[in-house]
Amino acid sequence: TDGGANFGATINLSNNAGFSSVPAIAASGNNVYVVWQDATPGNNEILYRRSTDGGANFGATINLSNNAGISSNPAIAVINNLPV
Repeated sequence: TDGGANFGATINLSNNAGFSSVPAIAASGNNVYVVWQDATPGNNEILYRRSTDGGANFGATINLSNNAGISSNPAIAVINNLPV
């Protein structure tokens, strides 16, 4: 509501013992979408979380790549209020 002049408290979105890196974020209205590369599952996977209340709370972590190969360098954007 203040154009980004102030931010709330830090939220640990990955909240795991593994190595999380390469975050990307997109927002539209009160929706905030975050993806990152994470080695916690045993190999690099692309994980995702979403907030529908401006970043105050986030839903469960979703493994978008979920495969045996290495997934890296995630990106995210919003088109017509939907993450892509």
